[in-house]
Amino acid sequence: MPVIDPTTLADEGIFEMQSLVSEVSFRLKDIQSIKVRVKIWRTAESHGGDDFLYTVSHFVQTPVQASAYFSSSPFGASAQAAAKKAIDDTTTFVKGAIEAGHSPSEEWLKPNEDF
Repeated sequence: MPVIDPTTLADEGIFEMQSLVSEVSFRLKDIQSIKVRVKIWRTAESHGGDDFLYTVSHFVQTPVQASAYFSSSPFGASAQAAAKKAIDDTTTFVKGAIEAGHSPSEEWLKPNEDF
């Protein structure tokens, strides 16, 4: 099924038009029990030149973080770049907590209720 280009459906009565481009999933080597899913969306509005954004099924909150991490910039110039950013944003905090001496736990992955 072809992806709908949301930029072609502009209407003054709507905003934040998005079209689902792809969905991927992965498991962390250190927390294998949970599958993290990533949805990649094409947006009608460009975000600093980036037309794709990601949403994740789980947010990361390790012992070294005060709260779960929500990216303030979940965007990419391509679907591939957005997917890579989602993976990097997830793994960075997990790696940091392990390097700080914490043992990985599935409790570090908090379900995204809006996914």
